[in-house]
Amino acid sequence: MTRQEYLAELLNYYDIERTLSRKGTDVLLLLRHKSLNRSIVVRSTARDLPIADYLKTIRFPSLLEVYDTMHLSDGLVILEEAMAGETLAARITKEAFRFREAKEILIQVADALTVIHDAGYVHRDVKPANIMLLQDGGVKLFDFDASRHAVGTDDTVRLGTAGFAAPEQYVGASDRRADVFALGVLLNVMLTGKHPSEALPKEMWARHIVEKATAINPEKRFASAEEFKKAL
Repeated sequence: MTRQEYLAELLNYYDIERTLSRKGTDVLLLLRHKSLNRSIVVRSTARDLPIADYLKTIRFPSLLEVYDTMHLSDGLVILEEAMAGETLAARITKEAFRFREAKEILIQVADALTVIHDAGYVHRDVKPANIMLLQDGGVKLFDFDASRHAVGTDDTVRLGTAGFAAPEQYVGASDRRADVFALGVLLNVMLTGKHPSEALPKEMWARHIVEKATAINPEKRFASAEEFKKAL
């Protein structure tokens, strides 16, 4: 069965609310069940995303929930939860964050990263647009398109996002410390509205966290998301 054939079967039971994104043959759809009045997100991609199969086996408060994965003749279809809230990217455009507010959000992101890191995966695209602030006050890390299993050296096919991607993502293998780099950039952007290369927090303790997390040499960063969380 092809991805298109599988989607056609889904549409016997669901209506398309809207297309969230479309890149080449990859598509992200928001669907609503015709009788149950429940929404899901359907991700259709030609690429293999092993982390999706892992996420299907777990439930963690600050990680996107994956209901099912279908490995088809021409790619993968992932059934995901539909989240109610706004992205951190949208919130940042409205207001600056106090340290306590940034801390509460980043602790949940760090916890999500610790879970996937312990399973051997690196997100590699942690940024405001991939963090959902839920209506109930929770936080969800999502969009694992750039993720990889932290084995081997060829991880430059899907780099991540400039500014949040660690330097080593441009030249070779990256591990969990690449996500730590992104956490440091996130903290800085939330507190100052700028990338660390442009401005740093005025508070010395916050500046120290950012500088350590975003060190060019991965060996000088926090060794894990858990260490970053403890520093907060």
